[in-house]
Amino acid sequence: MSLRLLTPKTPKDLETICLKCLQKETHRRYASAAELADDLNRYLEGRPVLARPVSLTTMTWRWTRRNPWIATPTAVSLLLLVGGTMVSSYFGILAQRRADAEYQHRIRADRETHSANDARARLQVALAQEKAARELAEVALQESRWNAYKMSLYPMLDTWREQQFGLLETGAFGQIAASRDG
Repeated sequence: MSLRLLTPKTPKDLETICLKCLQKETHRRYASAAELADDLNRYLEGRPVLARPVSLTTMTWRWTRRNPWIATPTAVSLLLLVGGTMVSSYFGILAQRRADAEYQHRIRADRETHSANDARARLQVALAQEKAARELAEVALQESRWNAYKMSLYPMLDTWREQQFGLLETGAFGQIAASRDG
């Protein structure tokens, strides 16, 4: 039967000491009254009792209650260490995100520069083609003007030939030349 069922406020360690005293097997009980007294003194001092193994968490909690002047600076140091680690991790993650964003920005800028260079090269090719086309058009225009000028000279040449050589039109056979002196 559990002592805590009779008195619920009984501490668990005290119940464990009492139950160890009442064990049927002799090897499970305290070997002497000195061991019992030692375990009771441990309970009164807030240290772990030998009657049952205490978890690490419970042992740590009891140690901090017995030694507050050591536990407080240690806990503060641990909190500062954890807090500092969290803050530095936050800033590290933030710096990594900024570096990633800068890298992406640089890649975008390189792509845009490449595209601009390609567009500039295409524009230069188009300008060179347009210049060549303009030069060809100028040559064609000059040839056309020359041909038009030559064509405008033929009637004057025919008139001059008639006056100089007396060319006559004879119909189907073309032109016949006749001189003045016979």
